[in-house]
Amino acid sequence: MNAEDNQRPVAPATVEAFRDLVRAYTTLAIDTLVEVMRNERAPASARLAAAEGILDRAWGRSKPGMDPDAALDFVDVLQEAVAIRTRRHQQEQADDDADDGGERGGRRH
Repeated sequence: MNAEDNQRPVAPATVEAFRDLVRAYTTLAIDTLVEVMRNERAPASARLAAAEGILDRAWGRSKPGMDPDAALDFVDVLQEAVAIRTRRHQQEQADDDADDGGERGGRRH
Protein backbone atom coordinates (compact mmCIF):
# COMPACT_ATOMS: atom_id res chain seq x y z
CA MET A 1 0.00 0.00 0.00
CA ASN A 2 1.49 3.38 -0.96
CA ALA A 3 0.80 6.89 0.35
CA GLU A 4 -1.67 7.61 -2.45
CA ASP A 5 -3.90 4.74 -1.31
CA ASN A 6 -4.25 6.40 2.13
CA GLN A 7 -5.52 9.71 0.75
CA ARG A 8 -9.26 10.18 0.73
CA PRO A 9 -10.75 11.97 -2.27
CA VAL A 10 -12.24 15.38 -1.59
CA ALA A 11 -15.95 15.59 -2.24
CA PRO A 12 -16.77 18.10 -5.01
CA ALA A 13 -19.26 19.92 -2.77
CA THR A 14 -16.49 20.51 -0.23
CA VAL A 15 -14.14 21.83 -2.90
CA GLU A 16 -16.85 24.13 -4.25
CA ALA A 17 -17.73 25.38 -0.77
CA PHE A 18 -14.08 26.06 -0.04
CA ARG A 19 -13.65 27.87 -3.38
CA ASP A 20 -16.70 30.04 -2.62
CA LEU A 21 -15.36 30.84 0.84
CA VAL A 22 -11.96 31.83 -0.50
CA ARG A 23 -13.48 33.87 -3.34
CA ALA A 24 -15.28 35.97 -0.73
CA TYR A 25 -11.87 37.50 0.03
CA THR A 26 -11.09 38.47 -3.58
CA THR A 27 -11.75 42.19 -3.12
CA LEU A 28 -9.68 42.33 0.06
CA ALA A 29 -6.85 40.44 -1.63
CA ILE A 30 -6.82 42.77 -4.63
CA ASP A 31 -7.01 45.82 -2.35
CA THR A 32 -4.04 44.45 -0.38
CA LEU A 33 -2.03 43.88 -3.56
CA VAL A 34 -2.77 47.42 -4.72
CA GLU A 35 -1.88 48.80 -1.28
CA VAL A 36 1.48 47.00 -1.27
CA MET A 37 2.17 47.98 -4.87
CA ARG A 38 1.55 51.68 -4.11
CA ASN A 39 3.39 51.72 -0.76
CA GLU A 40 6.68 53.50 -1.45
CA ARG A 41 8.06 52.30 1.90
CA ALA A 42 7.47 48.64 1.03
CA PRO A 43 10.48 46.69 -0.27
CA ALA A 44 10.81 46.87 -4.04
CA SER A 45 10.51 43.08 -4.25
CA ALA A 46 7.13 43.18 -2.46
CA ARG A 47 5.88 46.01 -4.69
CA LEU A 48 7.00 44.15 -7.81
CA ALA A 49 5.42 40.88 -6.66
CA ALA A 50 2.14 42.70 -5.95
CA ALA A 51 2.18 44.40 -9.36
CA GLU A 52 2.95 41.10 -11.10
CA GLY A 53 0.17 39.39 -9.17
CA ILE A 54 -2.33 42.01 -10.29
CA LEU A 55 -1.18 41.89 -13.91
CA ASP A 56 -1.16 38.09 -13.99
CA ARG A 57 -4.69 37.93 -12.67
CA ALA A 58 -5.97 40.68 -14.93
CA TRP A 59 -4.21 39.72 -18.16
CA GLY A 60 -2.70 36.28 -17.65
CA ARG A 61 1.00 35.58 -17.53
CA SER A 62 3.03 37.21 -20.27
CA LYS A 63 4.32 34.97 -23.01
CA PRO A 64 7.88 34.93 -24.30
CA GLY A 65 8.32 37.31 -27.21
CA MET A 66 5.48 39.57 -26.10
CA ASP A 67 5.39 42.96 -27.78
CA PRO A 68 6.81 45.58 -25.33
CA ASP A 69 4.31 48.16 -26.57
CA ALA A 70 1.48 45.81 -25.66
CA ALA A 71 2.95 45.45 -22.18
CA LEU A 72 2.92 49.23 -21.81
CA ASP A 73 -0.74 49.22 -22.84
CA PHE A 74 -1.39 46.75 -20.01
CA VAL A 75 0.31 49.07 -17.54
CA ASP A 76 -1.82 51.99 -18.76
CA VAL A 77 -4.98 49.92 -18.35
CA LEU A 78 -3.90 48.80 -14.87
CA GLN A 79 -3.17 52.37 -13.81
CA GLU A 80 -6.59 53.45 -15.06
CA ALA A 81 -8.24 50.54 -13.22
CA VAL A 82 -6.47 51.51 -10.01
CA ALA A 83 -7.52 55.14 -10.49
CA ILE A 84 -11.14 54.11 -11.05
CA ARG A 85 -11.06 51.87 -7.98
CA THR A 86 -9.53 54.69 -5.92
CA ARG A 87 -12.18 57.16 -7.05
CA ARG A 88 -14.92 54.63 -6.32
CA HIS A 89 -13.49 54.01 -2.85
CA GLN A 90 -13.23 57.75 -2.17
CA GLN A 91 -16.84 58.23 -3.27
CA GLU A 92 -17.97 55.39 -1.00
CA GLN A 93 -16.07 56.99 1.89
CA ALA A 94 -17.64 60.37 1.17
CA ASP A 95 -21.09 58.76 1.02
CA ASP A 96 -20.44 56.95 4.33
CA ASP A 97 -19.22 60.18 5.93
CA ALA A 98 -22.32 62.00 4.70
CA ASP A 99 -24.52 59.23 6.11
CA ASP A 100 -22.68 59.29 9.45
CA GLY A 101 -23.02 63.07 9.67
CA GLY A 102 -26.78 62.83 9.47
CA GLU A 103 -27.01 60.08 12.09
CA ARG A 104 -24.72 61.80 14.55
CA GLY A 105 -26.75 64.98 14.42
CA GLY A 106 -23.63 67.12 14.30
CA ARG A 107 -22.29 65.83 17.62
CA ARG A 108 -18.55 65.40 17.98
CA HIS A 109 -17.17 62.21 19.43
